[in-house]
Amino acid sequence: MTCIIGDPDGAFVHFAPPTTSDNSLLVLGLYPNAKADIKRVCATEHEMLDLLKFDNVDWVDFVPLSSRSTNAVIDQRIVESFADDEELVRDYCRRFAEHLSADANAKGYQSADA
Repeated sequence: MTCIIGDPDGAFVHFAPPTTSDNSLLVLGLYPNAKADIKRVCATEHEMLDLLKFDNVDWVDFVPLSSRSTNAVIDQRIVESFADDEELVRDYCRRFAEHLSADANAKGYQSADA
């Protein structure tokens, strides 16, 4: 099942790696901004950075697909059905945990097990 309207080559898989900034905002999103491979900061991100005074935004997106044009090619009705897929939800939680771990390591936090 695809959630891309039209040509499947109109979108690509994009995972945003965790950053190591001491002042990052972690956002759980639905999918990356369009052209995420070349467009580093989207308008939404600019607004969040200005309003909330963070240095950068780390995104963990449920559906890691970005379009090559606009995200109008992503079918929201199909994406909605993905929330019922246990494997996709587990993967989303795993990637979220990786971002949290990277952030904790960057800030020098140690786990309770250490």
